[in-house]
Amino acid sequence: MATAPPPQLERATIEFLRKYAPFNEMEADALRLVAGRAKLGYYAQGTQVMGPHAGVARTLFIVQRGVVHSRPADSTDEDVTFEYAAGEIFPLNAVLGERASTGRYEAAEDLFCYELDRETVEALLAQSAAFQRFCTRHMDSLLQQARAALRHAYSAESISD
Repeated sequence: MATAPPPQLERATIEFLRKYAPFNEMEADALRLVAGRAKLGYYAQGTQVMGPHAGVARTLFIVQRGVVHSRPADSTDEDVTFEYAAGEIFPLNAVLGERASTGRYEAAEDLFCYELDRETVEALLAQSAAFQRFCTRHMDSLLQQARAALRHAYSAESISD
């Protein structure tokens, strides 16, 4: 069993998290759960933090300091698709879906991330209505993007026929 962090470290972690969604809406018990179980990881600039090669995503990362660049794993283009900064979470979809990430996540500069294991994410989902709402809104946003992409592809196909 992991040792609880010292109280001052737990307070500092909670203070940091409260600045960002969904943590700014979370219940005190849920924040203590995150602060008590989070591990702080360090990734040097240029290090791949997460990608499909890692298999099923079992860790949720919360950027504490630094920047992460994400791009599709199958892309040969080096253009950044997403950029994650302090307080942002990745790869939420892969962790929730219990699947490998479809993106490559690389430290764009020296990076510190809080890391939550899958069991902690499941406990948060069970315990925190705010975290549940955040995850639901996130998944809904992705579905809307997928629908829009399908409509665009279908309309482009219809025009070319």
